[in-house]
Amino acid sequence: MKGKVARLLNWSGVVMTILLILLCIPFTLPKLFGLQLFEVKTASMEPEYPVGSVVYVKEAESADIAVGDIITYTLGSDTEYVMTHRVVAISEEEQTFITKGDANMVEDAEPVSFSRLVGKPVCCIPGIAAISNFINSNMGVKVMIGIFVIVIMMWLIADRLKKNE
Repeated sequence: MKGKVARLLNWSGVVMTILLILLCIPFTLPKLFGLQLFEVKTASMEPEYPVGSVVYVKEAESADIAVGDIITYTLGSDTEYVMTHRVVAISEEEQTFITKGDANMVEDAEPVSFSRLVGKPVCCIPGIAAISNFINSNMGVKVMIGIFVIVIMMWLIADRLKKNE
């Protein structure tokens, strides 16, 4: 009986560990390839980028951008907030992009200077922003650590049960 419980604890720990790793892959692996992740918070680019999605952005130079491309840019020179909109015109003379959200009726009021360009989105995964927000929250970190502690305890108990058998 102890052997069956030990195996159950071992396998449960392995499954929980694999699930945690799989849960974290969409938020860690892309960073190894130089991609930045941003949450879609408004409906301005729907249906291309639905609210609650995570957009993966690759760094780009202004020379790599053409009319019709979608870009991610900072909302100002001294802010971390970003926007992702489509380029509808480029002014080389003023070194700015004119942008517009696909779901918006009019162009954005302020041109985007080349220096505010973050990059071009290469991928979007709908509906995973809530998971990302939770994992990056204080509570999420505590839950993840708690799950790892439980898994280690399960393995230790399983090991003791095997030794006592």
